[in-house]
Amino acid sequence: MFDFDFHFLNTSNKPTSYFDKQGSIEEEGIYFDGELLAFSEIQEVIRYQNRLSFIIKAGEKTAVDEFLLPHFNGFMIRVKQQEAFDIKSTIDRRYTELQVEERKKELSKKDELHNFRTTQCPTCKSHLDLSYLKPTKYIFCKYCDSIFNKYGNYTDLSDYKICPVCSYYNRLQVTPKIELYFYGKNDKAFSFEKVYQCDSCTERELRPRFWKNVPFVVGALTDFVAKNRIETDIDSSYTELTKANLLGYWGRIEEAKPLYESMFLYVKDQPGVLYDFGKAYLDAALLLLEDAEFTGDQQALLYIRESVRWLSRCLQMCSNYQPAITLFQDNEELEYEEE
Repeated sequence: MFDFDFHFLNTSNKPTSYFDKQGSIEEEGIYFDGELLAFSEIQEVIRYQNRLSFIIKAGEKTAVDEFLLPHFNGFMIRVKQQEAFDIKSTIDRRYTELQVEERKKELSKKDELHNFRTTQCPTCKSHLDLSYLKPTKYIFCKYCDSIFNKYGNYTDLSDYKICPVCSYYNRLQVTPKIELYFYGKNDKAFSFEKVYQCDSCTERELRPRFWKNVPFVVGALTDFVAKNRIETDIDSSYTELTKANLLGYWGRIEEAKPLYESMFLYVKDQPGVLYDFGKAYLDAALLLLEDAEFTGDQQALLYIRESVRWLSRCLQMCSNYQPAITLFQDNEELEYEEE
């Protein structure tokens, strides 16, 4: 079905061998260097750029146990960047179909088949389990991070996802990062890397780094490239998103508020922007509560209430929007508001 080259990775994300190994996706499962991992043995596959992490179901004994990482019921591989999405989505389609079927059988045994609900992502074709969740205008695919409406039409832009660095919803892209300066032995840097993050994170890092790089030219030129990249080809509906998220990250919610509100004129119920607004209020509240000079908590509580309001609105538009669900789970001071 699908042949690919790969490398196994260790816990430091380094290849465990010099030469490529051979992989293949077949009807019965995935072969890694000749060893079969059945689709039924997979709990989840997580992708970060060209790296794939395979998490095995608890208690499963598989033919790939020799590849498992220490203290982790799974393993990681690196594939070609241009093949990563297709490899993951092909695998996701197969094992999620089995998981949804298992869920259906489970609810049938409990006489709760009326609570079973499923759909298929129009982008990666994964099968989503929506059982017990209230039908809403939008649906979130946790396998490819896309948002689509209840009619199966893709509604957000392909490069707008949750940032792996700041956890805000924004445009993600690869940008160059060079630190090249020497101001004495305690203030020096010489590094080059490509980073995958949102435009707000790139902007936040550029500000202090640029002035250090300027006297040494090369780093400053690369910063100009990065700056140009985050300021061009922005969708007209999201022109204020990078600045709003940056202000939200810094806790400056009163400055971010009108920027978020202006975007609602174009993306009224978009779950990602609703989530960002709620997260910005939460970040502002948490920063206030961490401030040693902050003596009262009334303003923080007000921000928390606003955070709950916007995050609840996000879930009322998209009941399975996992980033918002995770914020509620990780912050006990947040309590979901029913519509």
